[in-house]
Amino acid sequence: MSKNLSRMDFIRHRRGEKIEPQDELDRKALEGLRYLNERESITDVLARLDRRVVQVLDTNQSKRGFVRLLMSKRVVRAVAVILVLVAAVFLLTRSDSSDRLYNQYFTLAPNPYYQITRSAVPPDEDEFKKAFLAYELGQFDRAEDLLGQLIVAHPEKEDLPFYLAVVHMANDKFDQAIPLLELSTSTTYRDVNDQALWYLALANLKSGDRDQTMGLLQSIIDQELPKRSDAEELLKALR
Repeated sequence: MSKNLSRMDFIRHRRGEKIEPQDELDRKALEGLRYLNERESITDVLARLDRRVVQVLDTNQSKRGFVRLLMSKRVVRAVAVILVLVAAVFLLTRSDSSDRLYNQYFTLAPNPYYQITRSAVPPDEDEFKKAFLAYELGQFDRAEDLLGQLIVAHPEKEDLPFYLAVVHMANDKFDQAIPLLELSTSTTYRDVNDQALWYLALANLKSGDRDQTMGLLQSIIDQELPKRSDAEELLKALR
């Protein structure tokens, strides 16, 4: 490993400065920082890694001299680099699993406004039917525009933000979907709150917040909501 890769290099790299790695291990270590929790500062990350090193080394009480040797700053930095790499691999694997589970469970929510059937009347000038025809056909960009207009024109239809959130999820816009879903969990109009809780769990799963996802799934189970069976399966897969 390069002698020049230090804690300050990690911090500077995390802050956006360009750091030129000297070898393959250094390069992978720097790349691994991308997969750490972005809400946690790099100094907190490195401090946490140090604590883990100390805990691991202190478990072997019979090798105090060896522990003191390993606790030199240089070796601790080296172990921290290795832990960053391990964390990166773990989070990448976990991300793949989250994506797979999300794709397995995400489907469009049934809507009460327009269903495509053989006997369905073409939407023509009906604004609700036009919006939900696009929704059902998977024309999500168009559905976003039309649902946005409906929300402004019909604030009394308190379930519309929920369907817009589902469309955002289909368009991989989870940062826009989650606030709408959180709002919808407190809206009893057409029982949309029960549906919103399930989709909020899925949106958090896709966004990488597994703890929040598991808490929401447990809430669905505890309340015996319609998605209880799916929630139990998904929660089991996440544990």
